[in-house]
Amino acid sequence: MYRLMFLQFCLFFALSNLTASEFSIINLAGEEIVSKQVKFSDVELIHDKGRIALKQLASVQQRSEQIDWLSYQQGILLHDGSWIPVSILVAGDKDDTIQASTPFGPMLIPLEFVAAWGAYHLLKSSDEHDFVMMNNNNKLYGEVHGISDGKLLLQTTLSEDPIPAPMENIRAVRLRAQAHSSKGLYINVFTNPHQPPMKVLPGKQPSLAFIPSITFENWQQCQSLQVIGGNRTFLNELKPSNVIEKALFGKVWHYSLNTNIDGKPLYLNQKRYEQAVVMHSYAKITWDIGEAYTAFHSHIGISDQLKREGDCIVRIFGDDKKLWEKQNIRGAQAAEKVALDLKGVKLLTIEVDYGERFDIGDHVAFADAYLSK
Repeated sequence: MYRLMFLQFCLFFALSNLTASEFSIINLAGEEIVSKQVKFSDVELIHDKGRIALKQLASVQQRSEQIDWLSYQQGILLHDGSWIPVSILVAGDKDDTIQASTPFGPMLIPLEFVAAWGAYHLLKSSDEHDFVMMNNNNKLYGEVHGISDGKLLLQTTLSEDPIPAPMENIRAVRLRAQAHSSKGLYINVFTNPHQPPMKVLPGKQPSLAFIPSITFENWQQCQSLQVIGGNRTFLNELKPSNVIEKALFGKVWHYSLNTNIDGKPLYLNQKRYEQAVVMHSYAKITWDIGEAYTAFHSHIGISDQLKREGDCIVRIFGDDKKLWEKQNIRGAQAAEKVALDLKGVKLLTIEVDYGERFDIGDHVAFADAYLSK
């Protein structure tokens, strides 16, 4: 039965081509190209009107969705943060492997690369001990020793020998964190807006960035793709040269990277962002960019987490020159899309100042903020 369902996934379009109604292609200058078809190589994207080098590409968004990604509640989380949506997950034919039926074709994933699997909302961090949640919601803590004969082996304090748990009786698993960061140019593939993206190496036959040996048989439609690396640097990747953060009523809210200030996933206008700097009034942060960049791009707004709270002023400076200012930035407003010239700029400074409501709810997100060369 499982093999039949795996074969059914192979009826989708070939991985190297995305064919659908229309795609919106955005380059690093913020310019949009609309194409009915796109095709990846190792170094460029080919569209109806020409080609664009991947290092100059910002994102690709399919305009009409044909897949209900919200129906994929199960998935596999890799140690690099990639989320792979799955419809069926079983033990692999080889020990210490997981066989997954995914929208991109079947995948056999070694356990050593896996951080968790199950429904995403069940997979909270497990720093000290692995845990296994059974179908009856009982949660066992210990150390996962592997997968053998269709059973997960969990060493607990309840037994001298590992407890064998049949894979079909397991609802979720979370292994101890082993953070891994992808390097170089890769693509974030967004599916469900409530889950992290999948990190992919582009090419005629794309593969998982964390496990390059796993290539995709199918490239499912309705992708939202974001290029990481190339000729742009995200602001969250740069270390500030100076940080000033002040408390109005005795509480200093320190800036955060890639999450809300409380560490939860960042949403701005109902879109999840993996790359961001979030600041709270009053804050003034400076980055020494050494005249190495030509432009700054960002979506700026109050995090969705604050709903309608917040009222603040944002100013952006290039050296001593004010490049941009916006007053009365408030929660639930549409984010401001900003593109600024940085030619010849050595110091980039962002200031978040108090508005009419002092510092209440001033969680300002600079989402997908990047500097281009």
